[in-house]
Amino acid sequence: MQHFDVTLQVILVVEHLEGLIAVGAGRYDCLDTGLLDQGHILFGLFQEVFLVAHLVGPAAAACLSITGDTEISARLIRDLDPHLVALQEVDSGSLRSGYVNQSRYLANQASMPFWCHQSNRKVGTVAYAGNGLLSRYEPDLVVEHRLPGVIPGRGTLLARFGHDCHGLDVAVVHLALGKRARIQQLRFLARELDSGRHLVVMGDLNTQVDSDPVRQFREVLALRAPTRGLATYPSWQPQRAIDHILVSQSLTAGVAEVLDVTYSDHCPVALDIELPEGV
Repeated sequence: MQHFDVTLQVILVVEHLEGLIAVGAGRYDCLDTGLLDQGHILFGLFQEVFLVAHLVGPAAAACLSITGDTEISARLIRDLDPHLVALQEVDSGSLRSGYVNQSRYLANQASMPFWCHQSNRKVGTVAYAGNGLLSRYEPDLVVEHRLPGVIPGRGTLLARFGHDCHGLDVAVVHLALGKRARIQQLRFLARELDSGRHLVVMGDLNTQVDSDPVRQFREVLALRAPTRGLATYPSWQPQRAIDHILVSQSLTAGVAEVLDVTYSDHCPVALDIELPEGV
């Protein structure tokens, strides 16, 4: 296992892209097909969420979530030179992406040696969406969870670094729009995630962190909400705080920041997280 003695700077972004991304498959014939989740495909809107983490030496690292089409996203990731990238609603090789696995493409373009996918929702040949993870460090274990709900297609991708209680777990979560489904999903995750390890949970929760279901979830897993109250949606006039990064009480979080960009309908959220020695 790798040992991290660093600070993570976390940024979470959700994006809707209008129209199909017409990418010639021939340009990327070295790539496999992957996975992706697209809740708004029928309306021609696309979401991409990327969480990027820099692990750059003692007490210095960064996590970032970015959005944009795959070309812009790859360039941003490459420029940021991150060590960990969490992806939501990236395409695995459907018409939507020009039959390109966006997770694999981003990993290749950003020189990220380790990548994995969780396929969640397929809409014919038009879209195939889900969660992804890119990393410069090889996780010791990657686990996929199918989240409960009347409408299938939600999931959580969990990467585990280290095997003991000093290890780090990173969970990429995108919860349902409906309150009843979110409650089911949060209860499921509260049972499946390990509060005995250092834990970071990030993603579009589609609700505020002080809502009763999320508050109960945080209490069970001993998670703090440094992104509390930071409005991220819609990006052109943020009013709703629904995109969050939750961290274990064992981790020291800095001041969270919403980045003022409008290339997504959700603003990015940035956060510094200091990891203790031995992680």
